[in-house]
Amino acid sequence: MNRNRKKWGSVDVGASKAAKVLLGGLDRRLVKPAAFLVRISGWLLVILAIYLTFFEDFSQQEMQNVAVWISVYITYMLLLEFARRISSESYEKPLFRGIRIVFNLVMMSVLVSIAPRQRHLLIFAYMVPLFAAVFYSAEKHLLKLGVFTLALFGMYGGALFFPAATLQPGHFMIYAVVLAGLTIGFEVFRRRVKSLPSHLTEVAKGLHQTLDLQQLMAEILTNAIDITLAQMGLIIVINPRTKRYVGHILVNFKLKSEQS
Repeated sequence: MNRNRKKWGSVDVGASKAAKVLLGGLDRRLVKPAAFLVRISGWLLVILAIYLTFFEDFSQQEMQNVAVWISVYITYMLLLEFARRISSESYEKPLFRGIRIVFNLVMMSVLVSIAPRQRHLLIFAYMVPLFAAVFYSAEKHLLKLGVFTLALFGMYGGALFFPAATLQPGHFMIYAVVLAGLTIGFEVFRRRVKSLPSHLTEVAKGLHQTLDLQQLMAEILTNAIDITLAQMGLIIVINPRTKRYVGHILVNFKLKSEQS
């Protein structure tokens, strides 16, 4: 038996994988759309920044600052895509996750500070690191609280660092409530999905619907791949009495007759 090896590593990692697990718990039809939306969320933010640059009444200095921000963030997104494809294992390590969250916190704080007149809209850019913190650190509540606190410090510190980004106390409190609401909303949604019946129960309920072994194996393997988010799968059935081969089903595997 020999596996088909891909030149590039799996791209199904990071926040997009977390979204697949989360929304896949509700409905498997949501798995691919969820991963796609999370994967392009950074690019959507870049598009929003470009739109604001061209269609809002920005000063020349603000336009230059936003242009620099866009360039840096595009570079970051391209580097992430490269890292995602080169080494998915390293991409999922806690240290690299933490670096991505902190970098996003810094970048979002800079963005809301260099475009203060659009802060009421750009404040939702903090959804990126908040989402990652809630689903990467599901049971580590202090870490989630720490990311939320850093978002507040970043927003407040950015207003101090950039002279034009004056932040009124009342506005700061409103933004703090909004970010708290986003964090709590993500957490409630995560817990709600976790409490739903597992896919294993759904699979077990459907096993009695067919007596065709090949169809049954295909159904089991398809559901197993959906549940585990695996890149490949293989089922081989052997008669326990005769020890003889009965059948098999595979995905992204290549079997060779001369190999076992």
